Amino acid sequence: MEITEVSAGNRLWLDKLLPGIGRADLVGSNRTPFPAGSMYWFRLEALAGLDDLILEEDAFELEAGQLDGTLAHAVERLLVLYASLRGYAV
Repeated sequence: MEITEVSAGNRLWLDKLLPGIGRADLVGSNRTPFPAGSMYWFRLEALAGLDDLILEEDAFELEAGQLDGTLAHAVERLLVLYASLRGYAV
């Protein structure tokens, strides 16, 4: 499956968050690779400061079994890019 297919539903949130990590150049694109699967690990330092990017807690949609398109899904798709920008290998 191509990144375009699995990121399209998250475009709205991704486009709002990308400028906050200095990647406004990716707004409107589908070039944000992410870990696909139910489990992965990372160094805490690699994601330090990510919480400053995230909007108010109540900006997260209520959990209703959504498969895509929520703020949580968009954040999930930013983890690799965010860690890479901080100098970590993925």
